Parts: sequence; structure tokens; C-alpha cells
Amino acid sequence: LVKVWRPVCNTGSPTDPYQPDWSSVGRYSWEIPRGIPKAGESSSVTALREGGAETGRRIVRAQLLGEYSWNSTFAVHNIPLYTAEVAGTGKAPKGDPNEKILQVDWLTAGQVDELVDAGEIFCGFTLAALYHLGRKGIFPSAQVVGASPV
Repeated sequence: LVKVWRPVCNTGSPTDPYQPDWSSVGRYSWEIPRGIPKAGESSSVTALREGGAETGRRIVRAQLLGEYSWNSTFAVHNIPLYTAEVAGTGKAPKGDPNEKILQVDWLTAGQVDELVDAGEIFCGFTLAALYHLGRKGIFPSAQVVGASPV
């Protein structure tokens, strides 16, 4: 996972719940690598390129987990989500401040569970990936309601 700084706004006042309060500048978030495709680039090639760029490792293979919408009310399209096989072992590389990546780390399933419990993983796509991997038994310790290996 990569650790990034994300702006997070409070929901508005109880009398105006749709007016965000930007007084909170943000917080750290552990997330899966992600990126935007280049013109004409397939989503699988984007997954390979961005995964490698953000983790500092070569991505050998990317497998589509599914397509997800960040908000099915307002989003007009789904975004593909991939799992990846990473080449190499050893210590995780340093972050990339130009990409706003503060840290990269290879975590155990137990460490990921602790981050979820502590609220340090709040990205919907990352949580969707963990849920999906838990259901497939790839990430067996993921504590997800209703998840079981298939």
C-alpha cells in the first residue's frame, strides 16, 4: 500500500449537510496504487504502469478484480480495479513526494486489518479491493462482514 495525504472535509452542519466544511485540511490514508490512463491506454496497461511507478517495483501481471463506482448516484462510469503480482522482494522503496506518496510499505494481512480498524484505510477503492480479495481467499485474514473464500 502507499501512504498519501488526502484532503478530507467534514460534512456540513446538521442544518445544511451538503455544505462541506474545508477547515479540516486532511489526513493520511493508506491506499492501493492508482492512476489515470494515458490516451489510448487500456486499463490493464495503466494498472501495470501506475503500480510499478508508485511501488518502485515491476508489476509482472495485473488481474481485474471488478469495476467499481465511487458514487453510483453521481458517477457516470465505473472504474476498473486490479490486483497485481509484483516482481522482486526486499525493503519497500521510499515514497515519491512529486506523486504525493509519502511512504510505500509491504504489509501483512494482520497489519492491514489493524490499519482498517484504526481508520487509516478509508479509501473506498482500497476497502473494495480488500473485501474482494477476502472473498476470493487471496487475503484470508481480511475481516469483512459476509466474506468467505470462494
